[in-house]
Amino acid sequence: MAFCLRRWSLQQDATSDPSLTVRLRALSGPGIVLYPVTATFAFVDWVMSIEPKWYSTMFPVIVLIGQIVIALAFVTLLLAWLREQPPFRPVVTRAHFHDLGNLLLAFVVFWTYVTFSQLLIIYSGNLPHEIDWYLHRVAGGWKGVIGLLALFHFFVPFFLLLFRVMKQNVVRLGIIAGLIFAAHMVEVYWTIEPTFFPHGVHVHWLDAAALLGLGGAWLTVFASNLSRHPLLPRNDPRIEYPVTQLAHAQ
Repeated sequence: MAFCLRRWSLQQDATSDPSLTVRLRALSGPGIVLYPVTATFAFVDWVMSIEPKWYSTMFPVIVLIGQIVIALAFVTLLLAWLREQPPFRPVVTRAHFHDLGNLLLAFVVFWTYVTFSQLLIIYSGNLPHEIDWYLHRVAGGWKGVIGLLALFHFFVPFFLLLFRVMKQNVVRLGIIAGLIFAAHMVEVYWTIEPTFFPHGVHVHWLDAAALLGLGGAWLTVFASNLSRHPLLPRNDPRIEYPVTQLAHAQ
């Protein structure tokens, strides 16, 4: 899906063919359904299966919303970094960062809602095959990790992003986005590691190697694709004015 969407988007930039817009929409609509379905199979196979007696219908939703949160945080950091470079300088305004801040706030709240909903349902049911998953994650040093996640994955970003001045200030919003990004990486670690080390935090050099290896490979491909083509749309048939006039009103 990503390959096709990118390829057709670049073709649209080159040709301004309106039929490509129809093609993009035709794939994106079903894709909204296809991606969560296939991702659910992946999350169950890769993560939930490490504790085969535990299950939760909310778990794939938590992972999917987490992906949206970390993607928005990454995009915010990237735009904050590139805002003073062409072609973004004449286009990007505080209103764009305000919009990104609103999206971050919405999905941070949504992620917290679905995460707490899973906890509340399992806590209320109090069934042995369900509570084991949480018991592994509240023992020993893992309690401190939960406190950090509650503080930096919800409370701090939530209260800061309520203020317009925080969302329109590029530096402050970038710091908040970086905080959310780092907190979510810790959340992924907390989701998996307690299965193997239920009595407390355990850090191994392979943890960092996996993050740097997989993350580095992805960033290399991402940066390579980023530098090959213009970062702003060209010849978009829906736009009848220059790209430099696309900025929101101050």
